[in-house]
Amino acid sequence: MSGALWSAEELTLLRTHYPHQGDAELRAMLPGRSSRGIYHKANKLGLRKTPEVLLALKKTALDMAKIGFLSRYGRGSVPWNMGQRYMPTGNEVHRFAVGNIPHTTLPLSTERWRKGFLYRKVSDDRGGTLRRIWKPVHRILWEEANGTVPPMHVVHFLDGNSANLDPSNLACVHKGVLAWIAKRYPDRITDPALALSMIHLAQLEMAANKAAGGSRIRARMARTMEKTI
Repeated sequence: MSGALWSAEELTLLRTHYPHQGDAELRAMLPGRSSRGIYHKANKLGLRKTPEVLLALKKTALDMAKIGFLSRYGRGSVPWNMGQRYMPTGNEVHRFAVGNIPHTTLPLSTERWRKGFLYRKVSDDRGGTLRRIWKPVHRILWEEANGTVPPMHVVHFLDGNSANLDPSNLACVHKGVLAWIAKRYPDRITDPALALSMIHLAQLEMAANKAAGGSRIRARMARTMEKTI
């Protein structure tokens, strides 16, 4: 009935009883009308509650507030379940037992392809990250022959083929060197000899730039000291 026009009978009931009745009584007299609709219509008609009704409504609100205040937890109160782990009841039969291993778990040393690279499972740590459980095979092969890969370095395929796991095709390269090569030679390099030459060239240029940068800094500091003296 929301939005429907008010009938003459409804308007008569509203004018007669609105000043003297509360919200529940008015909604019982006007079925289909919401509290909000009754209030807005009474406001348009200029109807107001009597002081006695307003005082009673205020007292009721205060009583409800007191009830809510008394039902609150007091400051410093300790809940009955403090420190207990939540464990729902009724589904014990369907829970996995402690130490359960899913049937989809793959054994150690399993290999699979992911994003163009061959990975090998090296751990069964179910709480570990994917990087700790699966490791690139080309990195494993390089580390078996040369030791741990240094920080900021990656094992690079010289011929650009990630399926070629021959040790002669693997090189440990700094990420900055690869960025230097990619900037100057955006085309993919498939010749291992050329790739190795580019790596050496990049390393030489980066070392030269570093040395030149250091000399420039020392010269700038010397000029600053001269000015201060």
